[in-house]
Amino acid sequence: MSRTGYISKSKFLQGLQGSKLLWSAHNAKHLFPGIGAALQAVFDQGYEVGSFAKMLFPKRIEIETDPADFDGAIQVAPASLSSPSPGRRWPR
Repeated sequence: MSRTGYISKSKFLQGLQGSKLLWSAHNAKHLFPGIGAALQAVFDQGYEVGSFAKMLFPKRIEIETDPADFDGAIQVAPASLSSPSPGRRWPR
């Protein structure tokens, strides 16, 4: 899978909101405010939910790739899903 022509969901939504926002988000990132305490708290909650999910599903299949490496995750996922894992019920 080639990354040529790829656009993320966030960039797509920025483009829908306006071409100036999309251009600025790509070319003038320094003009955007940093992450404030409230937004950091939202991110922290997301990590906390992830930790609880890992405790609830100890026999999970976790794909270990860089979050931005979509191509790598797509290549690794089929092998991870086809390898035997005790307690896994999907796919049948």
